[in-house]
Amino acid sequence: GPIEGLIRKAPFRAPHHTVSDAGMIGGGTPLRPGEISLAHHGVLFLDELAEYRRNVLEVLRQPLEEGVVRLARARAAVRYPARFLLVAAMNPCPCGFAGDSRRACRCTPLQVSRYHGKLSGPLRDRLDLIVNVPAVPIGAIADGAPGESSAAVRERVCAARDLQRARYGAAGPRTNAGLRGRAVMTWCRPDAAHDFSTDPKRQQWISNARVAQLNPKGRKQTRKYRPAVVVPERFARLMDANDGSFVRVKSVRQAFETMAAEIGLPGDREAGLKLIRRSVAHNARSRIGEANWTQGEIMLGHRKASTSDLYALFDPANLGLALAATESIMDEIESLVPGAFTGVAPELRTVQGGLSY
Repeated sequence: GPIEGLIRKAPFRAPHHTVSDAGMIGGGTPLRPGEISLAHHGVLFLDELAEYRRNVLEVLRQPLEEGVVRLARARAAVRYPARFLLVAAMNPCPCGFAGDSRRACRCTPLQVSRYHGKLSGPLRDRLDLIVNVPAVPIGAIADGAPGESSAAVRERVCAARDLQRARYGAAGPRTNAGLRGRAVMTWCRPDAAHDFSTDPKRQQWISNARVAQLNPKGRKQTRKYRPAVVVPERFARLMDANDGSFVRVKSVRQAFETMAAEIGLPGDREAGLKLIRRSVAHNARSRIGEANWTQGEIMLGHRKASTSDLYALFDPANLGLALAATESIMDEIESLVPGAFTGVAPELRTVQGGLSY
């Protein structure tokens, strides 16, 4: 016969606003899972969010961050799963008419402040999307054109889920929301080539030293430092020519791909490109010299681009040997694979006010 007890549909839980904190996260005797665990891999919908007691809302903070809830009592300690999608709705004020063009709000500023105060700052920070929805006249609902069907939305959601499943593999998270720790830096770090601008405010392009700081001023470094890259003359003049826009690098990898094709290196999982990059780095090391290899470590992102966090600022002119080595390597590559770099230069253009891929 059919297997009983298995959940075949994603759960949808909508507890009343009078629910207790134990009912929300779990508790009782014996210990039982609460609403957030019963909504695991599903939706937890909280209607009239501001009517929930503040202590009930505050217990959501850690489970939203960690995806689990840990309960410890005198007789037992348990760990329940709690990876849910939180959806909530609330009025703009206690009477519900703040900002309504048809009816006047009867609430005092103090009442509105207390109403919104039910939602703490840390809890708001855990809400990825907050949308103000104005009141819609009944006539507009009755006479308006039909909206997008649920079937069409479902197709888009399924396509997005399939894409994420293919990206992370069987051992990875089910969705983007499941990324944690090092995986976030691996998958969500912006491509440095598309995050570079010559705008002086970002302090990334240092023309006189021909050095590009790939991390904008004020941006915290990730686990691997974004390097300070030396820019050969054939590219530096293009940087100087633009007016503070982002630099479009349409075929920044074209030279590597051209070399890989010419030499016949494998292309599966970028094995060929990695081999070329490592060979170039090894070649640069021999030209820069072991005594000055700190310059190479800065370029590769293995060392922070500063001589001391306390006493000195990084001097871009200190990458002079690295720049000379890079220029000589590029000249040598051009002699072996004509057009490897000259074919890239015309593709470097600027885009005012944004990026182009």
